[in-house]
Amino acid sequence: MRRNRQTVRRYTIVISFVFQAVFLGLVALLLTIHNIPSGDWSYVSNPRVMYALASLSTQFGMQVATARLLSFEELHTVGLSVCFADLAIDPHYCAKENPKRNRRLLSVLTFFIGAISGGWLTRAGMPLMGFLWIAFGLKFLIAVGTLIGIWDGKESLNDSLPVEETKIIDAA
Repeated sequence: MRRNRQTVRRYTIVISFVFQAVFLGLVALLLTIHNIPSGDWSYVSNPRVMYALASLSTQFGMQVATARLLSFEELHTVGLSVCFADLAIDPHYCAKENPKRNRRLLSVLTFFIGAISGGWLTRAGMPLMGFLWIAFGLKFLIAVGTLIGIWDGKESLNDSLPVEETKIIDAA
């Protein structure tokens, strides 16, 4: 039996990215106003540190869920080793047309670009809160860009984003 997934509306993606930006902004704000202690290991049991970790964990979970929502199951957005493993076992790696391979390679490339730019910014003396503010700004820009429809220019907010068909296995 086959059926279409529920349609994914643009505002669902916008809301997801806004929430991700809010969680990142919350942690960046806590670091900026020095509300999260640092220095010795006694801060591990501090509830403020746990709030920050929970916010970051929620944001990363939403990031993975958004990738799945957009039908990009082959992209692992928070781990590089899984991308390498997927590339290594791809039976169609040498095929001329392979969009999944192309997305995985682009993912690895952007991981490396992020790591290199992060290394440069760390060498320049940027603190952790600076990285979180950059991530907040990027997530917010993606949400605003999706909201105003700059990615394709033709879809209104009420139109659905394209979603692939999924096989539903009947257990009965």
